[in-house]
Amino acid sequence: MNSVEELYLAGVHVAQYRDPAVWPDSYFKQALNRDINHIPSLIAMAKFEYGRYDFESAKEYAERGIKNVTIYNERVQSGEVYYVYAQILEALGEYKKAYDYYCKASWAADSVGKAMTRIALLDIRNKEYKAAIKHADTALDYGRKNPLAKTARVIAMKALGLDAAEIINEE
Repeated sequence: MNSVEELYLAGVHVAQYRDPAVWPDSYFKQALNRDINHIPSLIAMAKFEYGRYDFESAKEYAERGIKNVTIYNERVQSGEVYYVYAQILEALGEYKKAYDYYCKASWAADSVGKAMTRIALLDIRNKEYKAAIKHADTALDYGRKNPLAKTARVIAMKALGLDAAEIINEE
């Protein structure tokens, strides 16, 4: 393969189609051997390691991704790296820090729905039910068919003693 981008895209292809003969990380790692700061490969490796439950390794890749993507601008075009990092932090039990990074992820349009859903779930964990409803509603504004956001909203409403029947009966 001639370029870092080509290696990254080959890894994405392998990951998408779950080729049993090859792991996608071999492509991402080779891309990183050629360019240690290749942001898409860093994010892909963070996701790959997260999926293997190697949260410490995933965290290192995500932190490198954040460092590189924010060189010029803290408010990045895609919230994906912040979202992946927040997932890792949540898996490690670092809930407050995860919450903060989900908030950073929600700044970018591509991550609002999924980040707000996770924020709502963390609100429920903290018994902040009114905040959970607000955040679930924001997630639903970005995707009406988000079943996890709907579930978070119902749980928060029930915890506050509110009727959630209209949410439960929505298609």
